Amino acid sequence: MKPLIFVYDAGSKNSGSTVMRIFQLSQIAEIAGIGSKIVSNEIDFTGISESILLFSKNCYKWASENNDLIKKIRGKNILCYDPLDNIFEKDMSSYFDIILASSITQYQSLSKYCARVQPILHHHDFFLKSQGIKKSKTIAYFGETINMLKPRSEYFSNIIDVHHINTKDHRKNSDWRTEAVKYDFHYTSRNRRPRDGYKPFTKGFNAAASNSIVVLHRPKKNSEEAVLLGNDYPFYIEQNTDLSSLTAVTDFLYQDDSRRKHAMDIMRYLRELSSPEAISDQLLQFMATAS
Repeated sequence: MKPLIFVYDAGSKNSGSTVMRIFQLSQIAEIAGIGSKIVSNEIDFTGISESILLFSKNCYKWASENNDLIKKIRGKNILCYDPLDNIFEKDMSSYFDIILASSITQYQSLSKYCARVQPILHHHDFFLKSQGIKKSKTIAYFGETINMLKPRSEYFSNIIDVHHINTKDHRKNSDWRTEAVKYDFHYTSRNRRPRDGYKPFTKGFNAAASNSIVVLHRPKKNSEEAVLLGNDYPFYIEQNTDLSSLTAVTDFLYQDDSRRKHAMDIMRYLRELSSPEAISDQLLQFMATAS
């Protein structure tokens, strides 16, 4: 098995995506028994050969500006690129040997025009520790505030605690993890933006790791959320969902125990799907394919 080298963009070292898809993914590789190391794209690559290099999403601009260097590195190594939620430009496939997919829908899309696509799905955050935590709060949104789709119901909107996460520098908001496990529900509806690519359901995975239930507006058919949660997920906000009073909101969240049980079964599935054990199996398959 060839050595695995994770390569991150030096200017994005502290971003959330680098933490999750480089540093934490390297830890998962260790769990799988895969030897790896982490370097930045500022190193001298001339001494590296016979290795598998996995470039993070933020290396995109650097790779396109250093095409000659990429060709030299590729001559002696196997190069892989993880676009994550970036919009993937088809010409980038000519720079790399393997393209990673962090979500099911991304894998389906990339497989249509990329010769070699390998799924390594997104995992839940390592540092979420829900065991032994008694729930004491109702519902919260965790993420960039600008991405939150505000509910039309003022009663529902008013009970959502908003925890802004600075995804560009994870060091500024590490306390969100201790809060996430305290909530019965995580609100995950987000605004879609033109620059969004295929986004893994990270908020859902983190809610599952927090032993919480996700609440969201019914997603579009064949979206990642729809694929993972299913058509009959009981905590979709429908057009006819009654959220016209605080009592109606409370009834929607808490009234029916069978709905909560069904939702928790689905959340357990998400927790297993995004676990280090599940991702380590995918990494082993990736290494076998790449080698």
